[in-house]
Amino acid sequence: MNTLLRIITLNLAFLVGGVSVANAAFVDVTPVTAGSLIGLSGANGSLDVTYTPAWNAQVYFSNDANGDVSNQAAAAVQQTIETVFGLGTGSLILSGQVDDAGGGSSASYTATNAYNFLAVHFGQHELFFRFLNTVNVGGVFTITTNGQAAGLSNFRAYSGVNNVPLPAAVWLFGSAFAGLMGFSRKRTKVA
Repeated sequence: MNTLLRIITLNLAFLVGGVSVANAAFVDVTPVTAGSLIGLSGANGSLDVTYTPAWNAQVYFSNDANGDVSNQAAAAVQQTIETVFGLGTGSLILSGQVDDAGGGSSASYTATNAYNFLAVHFGQHELFFRFLNTVNVGGVFTITTNGQAAGLSNFRAYSGVNNVPLPAAVWLFGSAFAGLMGFSRKRTKVA
């Protein structure tokens, strides 16, 4: 039901003239069709964004009206992504970055390490992608902006910190140990 409501809301927003984020923090602009964000309300007017490949992703956008990510240091961007996506502090680690994307309207990022989250900064705008599948080493993400957008300046890629699972042997040992403790306790009471 939530997904259906979001799709209807985004379709209505696009039909009425874009997703407005004036004086707003990050707004969920996850596209109905992966690969295209049309009619975003940018700092200097409307802008369109396309990206390839069209990986399924949750996408957040900010026109930085409130200085949402004015500090472009990797740690500051990481903290903002964790907040926007509702992750715990320290949930992400930096997987890679490009500090000079060339300033043009099109740029690419090639994964040097696997990642799930990507921050793209251009002018006063910021896009955060949370990919449903891990982008593997060598995966190339290309983004193009049209309209009233400044040049693409940097990429920051992050991966989620995975909890190391305990092997099944540990759980079996734990239950066996608890059983032995219970058995020895019972033996002591009988004696």
